[in-house]
This record gives sequence, C-alpha cells and structure tokens, in this order.
Amino acid sequence: MVDSKLFESFADRVAKQEMMRSEKSVTKKFWQNTVSEVQKNGSVVNGLVAGRVHLERSLGINNYEVPISWLANSAGYRDFLAELILNANQLLEIYNNILGEYRKQHHIKSTMQPVPNLLKQGGWIELPIWVWNNKTKHRRSLFVKSETGNILLSDRTGWESRIDNATEADQQTTDCFQLISSHLHRLQKQGSRFRTKALMTTAYLRLFIADWFIHGIGGAKYDEITDSIIAEFWDIPAPQFQVATGTLWMPMANRPSKPIIGSAQLKQQLRYAKENPEILLPKTNVKMVSELLELKKELINQDEQERLERSTHENWLPRRRQSIYRYSEFKRIREALLRLELVRNKLKELEREIEQTIQIENDLQATNGREYPICCYPMETLQTFEEKIRG
Repeated sequence: MVDSKLFESFADRVAKQEMMRSEKSVTKKFWQNTVSEVQKNGSVVNGLVAGRVHLERSLGINNYEVPISWLANSAGYRDFLAELILNANQLLEIYNNILGEYRKQHHIKSTMQPVPNLLKQGGWIELPIWVWNNKTKHRRSLFVKSETGNILLSDRTGWESRIDNATEADQQTTDCFQLISSHLHRLQKQGSRFRTKALMTTAYLRLFIADWFIHGIGGAKYDEITDSIIAEFWDIPAPQFQVATGTLWMPMANRPSKPIIGSAQLKQQLRYAKENPEILLPKTNVKMVSELLELKKELINQDEQERLERSTHENWLPRRRQSIYRYSEFKRIREALLRLELVRNKLKELEREIEQTIQIENDLQATNGREYPICCYPMETLQTFEEKIRG
C-alpha cells in the first residue's frame, strides 16, 4: 500500500464532509472491519470484502462469499482454460467477429469498446485470459502458439512456458485436454495466476456455476456479446440471466434544488445578449440609443430586401460592398451598446448567474450520484432499502 495512513483515515475524512455527515452512518464500523482485515493479511481487496460482509450480516444478508481466486484454483476452472487454449484460433475468430457486429449494431467507432479485439501476431494468438506471477506482478494477456508439436504459453513480455508434445495428441481426446490442464496446475503451484477476462468470466459462471445469474444493467448490456460467444463457440443456447438494479439516493443535508433554468440555456442567453445588447435595455428615449436601434432596424430591412432580390453577375460586386458595409455598421452599433453601463452590469449579472447555476448543478450531480459506496449510507436507510427489496 502506498499510503496506509491515508487509507486508514478514510472514515474520519468522510465524517468531516458536511453534506454526508450523519450520526447513523455505518462508515466508521465498516472501515474498522476493513482496516483490521487489511492489517491482518495485507490484502486491500480482502479488507473491503470483509467490511462489506460484516455490514451485510448486520442487515440479515447471509450470502456465501466465493472469491474468483478460489474458483481459479479448481480443476474445473483449469479445464475451462484448457478448452480455450486448445481452440484459441476458433475462439479469436468468433470473439472478434461478434465484437465487430456489436460495434456496428450500436454505432461504436472505437475498436477498444466495449472490449478490445483479440490479437494474432507472428503465430501468437491472444486469449481473453490474464496471466501474472510473483515476479511480474502486473497482469498481461495470455498468448498461445503451436510450435513443432508443442504449445507455448506467453505474456509476450518475458514470461513463457512450454507444454511438450501437446499438439501430437488428438485434440479431441481426454489426454491432450488433461495435459494442458495439468500443466496449468503445475504453473499455479509455482506462483502463476490465470484469470479469464470479463466476458469469459461471466460465460464460465453462467455455463458451469450458476443456476440463476443476476446482472446489473451495465454488465447485462455487455453480456449480449457473451450470449453470442456461448452460442457460436460452444454451439449451445446461452443460459438466460436476470437483470436487477436499484437506485438509493444518499440522504444528504442541505441538498440543493434544481435550477429553474439550466446553465446551458443561460449560456445561450448570454451569447445572444452579447450579439444583441438592446434586449438588456428598458424602453428608453435616450437619443443616442434610439438612433442606434433605428439604424440597426433599417440595416436589417435592407439585408432582408436584398436577400429577396435576384442576384446577377452584373450586380454582385455592389451587393458585396453593401454587405460589408452593413456588417461593419452592425459591429459598430453592437460595440456602442456594449459600452453602456447598464448593459455591462446586466451582462455581469448574467455571468454570475451562470457561475452560481453551474455550482448548483455540480452539487446536484454530487448529491444525486449513484456511485457512493454502501459504507457511506446510514444504517436506517440501508435497512429500509433491504426490506423493500426482500418484500
């Protein structure tokens, strides 16, 4: 951890935020459990899970937690990886084609969204699998390559492992399949870690683990791709999943009211006022202002009349000169009006209103955010929400 003191002070810093201050907030207890677990085993992830589990237990939610790291060390997970490795070329083709169709259907131009294509370079085929170990630390994509009867595994940055005589066996036999799975097991014992990427993780869970898979709205959107991969790669209908989502607003003090006019509309008004300063003036008989506005009205009438007349090759130059003259006159009138103290004050008022509205909109965005962690809510709010869902 880069800064343990900063990490451990999270609950205290939240308590100082006026808008989030609540005597019934679960932040302090949650963070005590989190920090205690981190200090015990050194894992921030396990610490955050421990804090959440303690909170859920107090709400009567007794889910059984199964970390993906546990599943990744199982024989079934290694067999799943072995199948992907054995059929890497077919998987790459199906995976990339489905991504291309998804981007086309949803008008996505970036080749990095929703996930990048798998690569094929110099015989190396990228798999939707992460690999790392105690030495490399940083996870990289796993690549596979067939070479003289062997299968090579690599992260293309220095780590490499060879499965001898893998391609000499019939790929449809249990021998070849188990050869790869057993090799992965040996690598795991030596400290290597393998994790499927997002789409293949949900494919594995839906195919082999879950009787009933529940997604949030974001993951459900991407699992349209997983449905197609399952159907084409495994040649079976994709198991159905359910989508569940809920919005729980953070109960904050001094929540601002939504502005009657938004900042975008006010900015449009400001632009229009700077081009037409006369709209900021009351009806006045001041001679200079009246003369300027009469001249502007006359220039507008001339411009409209000229637009109605048919332009010919013979009269284009005089018309061009008249247009330039009118433009310069419009500019002169506008600048003269903008120098009026009343206009300047009105524009400053409008600019201040825009700044205040932007601040309110930013505050609203913060108070109405859906991304606050569960530990920042009061227990009473969480209990009411949990009872509503259970009911």
